[in-house]
Amino acid sequence: MTEILFKELSFAIIGAAMEVHRILGPGFLEAVYQAALEHELALRGIPFEAQKRLAVTYKGRCILSGGRQPGVEGLSKL
Repeated sequence: MTEILFKELSFAIIGAAMEVHRILGPGFLEAVYQAALEHELALRGIPFEAQKRLAVTYKGRCILSGGRQPGVEGLSKL
């Protein structure tokens, strides 16, 4: 069985996501859950970067430069 790296932090992030889903339930667009998760992570003191800039290269050509990656990026440890 594989051991979970950064177990406490992983469980804290999963707990935050579960809390958002418990309160909001299903049916909202991703942006709603994104905003709620950012708020929940901040309330719990979990550092994160929202909508980090991203450059995408496909077959040697930059197809997206300075765009935004969907989602929340946790600590660099994860």
